Amino acid sequence: MYGVVTKYFNERGYGFIQCITDGEQYFLHKKDLNGEYVETGCYVYFVNFKTRRRKNNAAIINVIEAPEHMTGRK
Repeated sequence: MYGVVTKYFNERGYGFIQCITDGEQYFLHKKDLNGEYVETGCYVYFVNFKTRRRKNNAAIINVIEAPEHMTGRK
């Protein structure tokens, strides 16, 4: 699935992705970033999974395109 990070709270370690495919919002947690750096505006690929607590969770998150001000970031 593809989407855009709409909010990411770096100090709290979680955020949300607006999915382009189905229009749903997905929860993302820093443990599912696999070393990727994200912030609001990143275009990402992710896999959906469900838990007892919430049906729309994002995992295996890969940044496809970052906002212009992030280019060159290490």
